[in-house]
Amino acid sequence: MSTNPTTTSQPSGSFELSRLARIVDVVFAIVIWRAFNAIPRPLSTEIEWSSFTQYMDENGINILVLFIGVVVSVIYWIQNTVLLGKLQATDLRHAILIILQTFFLLIFLYSLRFGVFSGPTAGSRLFESLSAFMVGALSLWAWRYAIKDRRLLREDVSDEEVQELSKRFRIEPLTALITLPFVFYTPWLWEFSWFSYPIFVWTYNRYFKRS
Repeated sequence: MSTNPTTTSQPSGSFELSRLARIVDVVFAIVIWRAFNAIPRPLSTEIEWSSFTQYMDENGINILVLFIGVVVSVIYWIQNTVLLGKLQATDLRHAILIILQTFFLLIFLYSLRFGVFSGPTAGSRLFESLSAFMVGALSLWAWRYAIKDRRLLREDVSDEEVQELSKRFRIEPLTALITLPFVFYTPWLWEFSWFSYPIFVWTYNRYFKRS
């Protein structure tokens, strides 16, 4: 008795989803590596620093910007891993949204490197905040599209889990929006405004999770 091939085949779009996830992983890995690679090297043959204090005085703010960029990229990577892991397939519109997200992720990397080489100006900081916001906003847009009528969701994902994830992952683009007013103040104030993120996460876990 022959086996019906349709009973063992993957759901339509599942192979494309795995390919999409691999592309996203590669782009995130490249962004993190390139951001780290942009840190000024203390042992550079072109520039010599007489002490660690001098090195930090000249490069401290750039190192903090790149550190924030790496942290933001890792957070978004985790977000994408979680959200894509809840899906059983992708389709053309969902894939386009995710590809647009990876495009803005590369723009975010460019904004970080632009900020390092151009200096801590309001324009460079605005560029970084807006590009980070677009990465998170497109991720949520893709997620909202995927969960509508449960069109791309796995069957074992509950409605309660969908609602919780939809609320939880608003925090990342919200944090990027919060940093926007601070671009017009001192560079250090803008940098430290990113540390509102753990405060938002704590507030959500304390007061809004499963509410």
